[in-house]
Amino acid sequence: MNTDERVEAMAQWFLANFEDPAQETPYESAEGGYQWVWGGPYDAREELGNAFAPIATDDEIERAASLVEEEGIMDWAPSSNRFIEEDDDSGPYYENGDEIFAAPNPSAPEPAEVVRRELDELEEMVLEWRRDHPGIGHNRPPDPIEDSLTLNDIDQITTGIAEARSQLDNPFPDPDPPKAAESRFRRIAQKIRTYLATVATVTGTLIIERYGNVLLEKLEAKLTGVADAIATWISALPPF
Repeated sequence: MNTDERVEAMAQWFLANFEDPAQETPYESAEGGYQWVWGGPYDAREELGNAFAPIATDDEIERAASLVEEEGIMDWAPSSNRFIEEDDDSGPYYENGDEIFAAPNPSAPEPAEVVRRELDELEEMVLEWRRDHPGIGHNRPPDPIEDSLTLNDIDQITTGIAEARSQLDNPFPDPDPPKAAESRFRRIAQKIRTYLATVATVTGTLIIERYGNVLLEKLEAKLTGVADAIATWISALPPF
């Protein structure tokens, strides 16, 4: 992607996340003008710099800011496409009538750091699994827990961890490896869910209590959590 394309991509990102306050922001003449109930006013240069400074030059950021300010808008409001459902408790948020807006949270961890932490925890679970089940892959008949998770599944999880980690420190992340990891994790999580449901239906709760609550259910939840974290990270990646 050349410089012009990078500038255009940054401008598109900004306009997808911020808008003319005339679109949705309440205006009260008696109160001095716009009421920034959902955050703001935001400055284009500051927000573009916060988002792209690690990977874009000062000149590119300046050009992108000038591009979005062409129509004379200097103070920006959060885009209305960032409104969330009322039952979303992820917060922080502001209310305005029937609408709730999820405001940026400066103290929230970066998506990549969430993925990094989740991968570390998943790796610990995989190591624990290998320690507790050294016989996976042997020639003996499988016990019930080995029906649910094979050596290939464990290897697939390990591969997914490496795929996702490969882009965490890349200033220009390629989304394809983490997408592949997300797919692996969701597939294996679904396999575990199906197994646990089948066991519960056929044999009652004995095996669930013995195996599932010890590690299987925790592993399924962690795989789903890591996949969700990766999806959030990918959606937050710069557009180049």
